Amino acid sequence: MKLLGNIKDVGYVLDNSGEFQVDALLIRKLIDLGLKVTVYARGLPYEIDVTADYASRVLGDRVKVVSTGNRYPVFYNKGLWRDLSTHELIISKGVGNFEAYLENDLRLRVLFLFRAKCGPIIRLLRVPKNSPVIYLKNDGRSSVIDI
Repeated sequence: MKLLGNIKDVGYVLDNSGEFQVDALLIRKLIDLGLKVTVYARGLPYEIDVTADYASRVLGDRVKVVSTGNRYPVFYNKGLWRDLSTHELIISKGVGNFEAYLENDLRLRVLFLFRAKCGPIIRLLRVPKNSPVIYLKNDGRSSVIDI
């Protein structure tokens, strides 16, 4: 919780539906700690991604859920960039969201959580294959957090 410091507003970008129960627990914990949390999810599934409609049903009215309106990762949706920039921290799950962020050269404070499965990501981050990665991108600076 040291990472959260004085943060009061968090964006949470969802990914894989198989991990959503853990995401829901973390989101609820953040809310219980007094943080405002806005959840972002795809409007339609790509493979096994959780959708905004499903997240809304599970999380209820304690959290605002925003849909991309399509199958693409949140960071590809230029219409959401302004909303995303209002959060003090964004927690983003999945390598697809990480790649979308990098491709758009955004300048947001994002804590990425994913597994390094492919060669380009392994080489970029200099981590072993299948490593769990916690990567903090902070206004142009970045660092892999050793776990």
